[in-house]
Amino acid sequence: MTCVGTVPDLATSAALMGWAVEVGEGTSAWTPGTESQTVSTSTNGASERVHVIHNWSWEPSVFTVPGAVRAAVSGEELAEGTELKLGAWDARVVIEKA
Repeated sequence: MTCVGTVPDLATSAALMGWAVEVGEGTSAWTPGTESQTVSTSTNGASERVHVIHNWSWEPSVFTVPGAVRAAVSGEELAEGTELKLGAWDARVVIEKA
C-alpha cells in the first residue's frame, strides 16, 4: 500500500504510478487472464485471502486459478490450474486454501 499525503500534479502522479507498477510487477499470481477481466483481492474475518474475478465483457472468458481454492458460494474445491469459465458480465469469488 502506498499513501500519498498530497494532491500531486500530473507529472508526479505519472511517476508515482510508474513506480508502483514496477514495484508491484510479479508480486501476485492473481492477475487477470484477459483484458476484460479484473481480479480484486482482500482478506476476510477468518484471515483467508478472498479473490473476486470479474469478466467485464459480453464475450465469455476463462481464468486459470493459480493456486488451490474453494468456491465461496458452492464450496467446491478447485485445484491449481483449474479453468474458471466466466460468462458475459460474470463474477466468481474464491478463497485460497491454507
